[in-house]
Amino acid sequence: MCRLTATALACGLAAVGVLRSHLWPLILLVLLCAVAGLLVPSSRSAEASPRATDLVRGAAMAAGLVLVLVGIGQLGLLGLLLGAAVLALALASARHREHHP
Repeated sequence: MCRLTATALACGLAAVGVLRSHLWPLILLVLLCAVAGLLVPSSRSAEASPRATDLVRGAAMAAGLVLVLVGIGQLGLLGLLLGAAVLALALASARHREHHP
């Protein structure tokens, strides 16, 4: 339930980031972060080539993260509170998965 709530809040923040921002700078920022997300897994594993799923996951997470951060910035104090709630729920979900695999 924590994971679902955190995902819903993060999607809401990303939607706010898209709807309340200038579109072209946001697109460029998302693309820049997606490229950075592609480069990190490929530079990390020097011995073995990274799997395609790792590359896609890194790019998607970087692009999603920048949308959520822009949404937090667009909402001001309310965005900070919602961002803190997303972080707390994500951490609680990770701890729960750690103790109950």
